[in-house]
Amino acid sequence: QEPTAEPTAAPEQSEPVTMRVGATYIWDTLNPNTAWYGYAIRELIYDTAIRTEELATFAPGLAKDWTVSDDGKVWTFNLREGQTFHDGTPVDAEAAAWSINWMKETGVDSLSYLFTYFEKAEALDPTTLQITLEQPVGNMEYIMWAAWLIPESVWGGMTYDDVQEYNGSDASVGAGLYKVVEWVEGEDLILEANKDYWAGGPAIDRIIYQEYGNEDAMVQALLAGEIDAINSVPATAVQTLEDAEDVHVAIMGGTGYNELSFNTHPEGTQPESLMDPQVRLAIEYAIDRQRIVDVAYLGYAEPAGVVIAPNMADWHNSDVEVVPFDLDEAN
Repeated sequence: QEPTAEPTAAPEQSEPVTMRVGATYIWDTLNPNTAWYGYAIRELIYDTAIRTEELATFAPGLAKDWTVSDDGKVWTFNLREGQTFHDGTPVDAEAAAWSINWMKETGVDSLSYLFTYFEKAEALDPTTLQITLEQPVGNMEYIMWAAWLIPESVWGGMTYDDVQEYNGSDASVGAGLYKVVEWVEGEDLILEANKDYWAGGPAIDRIIYQEYGNEDAMVQALLAGEIDAINSVPATAVQTLEDAEDVHVAIMGGTGYNELSFNTHPEGTQPESLMDPQVRLAIEYAIDRQRIVDVAYLGYAEPAGVVIAPNMADWHNSDVEVVPFDLDEAN
């Protein structure tokens, strides 16, 4: 896919702008190598070679453009000059190559799957990053969007065991649009704009994520004007918030899915009958998906037959039909 146009910088603001965001859980750790939650926040903190604009649309990030060899095994990225991590160390091709090689060999338990077919990353010159694959992969743009760049100044010299235990304040040093200035577990996370970011400083100078003990408390804080936004609206509060003044509820098609699952591994502890596809099909017929949608989600969901949602456009397989609720057929 051809890289799209450059983003435009945010307009100058006369006064600093702060946005407060409510959440019932912010994230699990400052350490990106052991993190399993808060990926949307981390996208603000860590830069990547490629970014996304709209659904399934890849665009230039730290890399201005990129090419791939005819055999699909060598990718070359032309990086922007003069970029730095939040601690002032350079984000050049050498730093990017170090980060990728280190993440493959030492760090990033939660993202290790990204680098399965990576052979090596190397700097051809200060702004040219080259990645050689063991075999072609079909989602290289996605991988380079998800592969956060982290600095050797923080992680260099650490062993795998060191990485697993590390949670120093500099663990969150990235090269992205925002810097972490404070995190109090269970209370709040404060981000400040990186004015030196290659795309220009953002319109919002400070983002404060405020953690609440439950969804009701979070909704009441929004209604009281204590926060400006919440990251997900509970179905039970949609009507209340839509009726409130100065509150806009965005209702959009999702890209994720929720599921009930059980162990079907050949060496698992489940009854042998669950290995029979007919038994599993019978269970499917016995599940009233629409009832779950109506009761558990108050209608703000759709019965699913596949794990890739319709909002994912061509990636969604519309030929797969949802197994209908039919107890007679189940029996």
